[in-house]
Amino acid sequence: IGGSEIRWELIDDSSIEGPSFVDSNEALYESPKAIKESLFFSNSIELEESEVFKPIRLGIIFPTNHSLPKYSQSHLVYSLSTFSHGGAAGGSGNQNYAYMFDYGLDENTQVSSFYSVADDPLYSYFDSNQIVNNYWEVYGASIKRKIFDNEKWSLSISSSLESWVIRNGDNVNGNIFDSSGLTLSSKNLIGSVSFPFSRKINDNLDLHFLAGGVFLPSRLGGISNSTNFYSNNFYIGSGLSWEARKNMNSFVSIVTPLGPGTNTFNSNKYFYRVPIYNIGINYDFNPIIGLKIGISNSFGGTPSTSLLSIPSENKLLYFAGLSYKPFALDSFQSELSDRQNLLSFNGLSVSSALIPPRSKTFISLNADTKGNLFGSISRSLSNIFQLDFVGLGSFYNEKSAVSDPNPFIGTYLNESNYNTRLGGKIVLMTPLRQNASWLSSRLSVGRNQQNKQGYLFHEWINTFEINNKMAINLNPKMVTSGIGSLYAFGISSNIHLSNAYQLIPELNIGLSKFAQTNSTFALRRVFKDSLFLDFYLSSASGFQDLGQLLNANGIRKGIKINLIF
Repeated sequence: IGGSEIRWELIDDSSIEGPSFVDSNEALYESPKAIKESLFFSNSIELEESEVFKPIRLGIIFPTNHSLPKYSQSHLVYSLSTFSHGGAAGGSGNQNYAYMFDYGLDENTQVSSFYSVADDPLYSYFDSNQIVNNYWEVYGASIKRKIFDNEKWSLSISSSLESWVIRNGDNVNGNIFDSSGLTLSSKNLIGSVSFPFSRKINDNLDLHFLAGGVFLPSRLGGISNSTNFYSNNFYIGSGLSWEARKNMNSFVSIVTPLGPGTNTFNSNKYFYRVPIYNIGINYDFNPIIGLKIGISNSFGGTPSTSLLSIPSENKLLYFAGLSYKPFALDSFQSELSDRQNLLSFNGLSVSSALIPPRSKTFISLNADTKGNLFGSISRSLSNIFQLDFVGLGSFYNEKSAVSDPNPFIGTYLNESNYNTRLGGKIVLMTPLRQNASWLSSRLSVGRNQQNKQGYLFHEWINTFEINNKMAINLNPKMVTSGIGSLYAFGISSNIHLSNAYQLIPELNIGLSKFAQTNSTFALRRVFKDSLFLDFYLSSASGFQDLGQLLNANGIRKGIKINLIF
C-alpha cells in the first residue's frame, strides 16, 4: 500500500489457532456413527435458559412476575385434598379438583381461564353429629400484565373475574347459613386483584412480595340480613423461589389477610382470619411434562377463592398437579420397534411400562358375561407421559355387596355403582434411552359416583424384554382410601406367538387384608397396527384399578376391544 511491496512468507499451520486447522480425523469433529452414540450426545446436551420455565405462581393464590413465552400455552390439572381422611363424611379425603389454562399474549401479558369443583360435605360435624352437604363450583378468567421490569426488580398487576356457585345443606336438615330449613343455592360474581413485586437475588433465587384483595359475598341466604359469610378481604404476602436445578424449582410463601372480611370458619359457624401458607416443588420430567406437589392450608382452586381454608376448618392439605406445555421440547428417544409397539398396548389386569409415542390416542372397551362394563381413553402427551383422561364403568358383583365382609366391595362395587377415573403413566426408565429395562409409575384418582366415595390407585410397572418373543411385567400396586389400603403384586408375561397372536397370562397376588388373589388368561388377536381384540377368562372383579386387587365369584369370560390412532 502506498507503493510498498507485498511480502509472502510460509507459516507453520500448527501455530495458528482455530477449528479450520484441526485434523479432520479428530473424534471431536466426527458425527455419531450409530443410534447409541446419537442418544449419548443428545442426552448430554443441557437445557438452554429459554427451555427452562420459571414458576408463574407460588401456589394458586400467589402470582409471580414470570409469564409464559409469547403465543405459548400451559395446562394444569390439580387437586387440593386433606390427608387420608375426609372429615365428617369419611372417604379418601375432602377434595377440590381444578383445571387452569394459561396463554402468553406477549412477553408481558398472560391470560388464564380456570375451573374448580368441590362436592364433598363440610369437613366438620354440625350440631354434634350432623353431616352437611356442600358444593362449590367456580369458573372464570384472569389477566396478568407486567408494568415494570429491569435487571433486578419487576412489578405486575393481576386480576380475575369469576362465577361462584354455592349449594349448602338439604331440604331435610336445612343449611348452616339461614333458618329456612331448605337447601341454600347461590350464584355469586366474585373477583380479585393483586400486585406481585419481585427482587432477583441471582440466577437461581428470587424474592417475591404480594399485595391484593379478594371480593366475596358477605351474606348468603334470604332470612337474615346480618353478615354470615367471608366478605371482602385485603392481604399482603411474601415468598421465595429457588431453582435447585434446571428442571426443579422449590418455593415457599405466606399470605396474611388484613380484613375487613374473613377466610375461614369452624363448626360453630364462627368466621375468623388465618394466614395462608404454601410450600412446594415444581419438578419437570422434561420441558413438556411437570409435576407440582406441596402442602398448604389453601382450599380454593381459583385466584379469588384461594385465600380460603377448607370449609368449616383450618386444615393442612396437600396439593398435587400435573402441568403440560405442548409447545416445549419433548424427550428424545429412538423409535419403538414393531414388537415394542405391541407391548405398549398394555395388558388387562397387569400393565406394561411402555406407552405409545407422542400424539397417539388409545381407546378400549371391555364387557364380560357377568355384566362388567368398562371404557377408557388415553393419549400420549409426550414420549414419556400418557394421560388417562376418560376411565369409566361399572362392576357387577354376583354376591350382595351389602352382606360381603370385604368393605371395599361394599363401598365401591355396590349395586348400581358407576366408577370414574382420571390418571396418568410416566416412563422413568427405558432402553430407548440407554436403560437396561422399562420402569414406569401410574397414578389414578376417582370415585364411585353412586355414593361419592373415592380412592387413589398407584402402581410401579417394571417390564423386561427377555427376547423378541417374550416380555415379563412385575407390578407392585396399592389402593388407598378412607376405609383402608390394599396391596398386591402383579405378574404377567406377553408371549409373541405370531404377528397376529399374543398369549397373555396374568396373576395378581393379594398382600394385605381384603386384597384378593386373582388371575387372567387372554389371547390377543392383532388385526393391524391400530386394532386388536382380547379374548379372556378372568377371576378378577374387573380390570379398572381397584378390580385388579379383588376377585370375582367365579370365572368371567369377556372381550376387550382396543383401538389406537
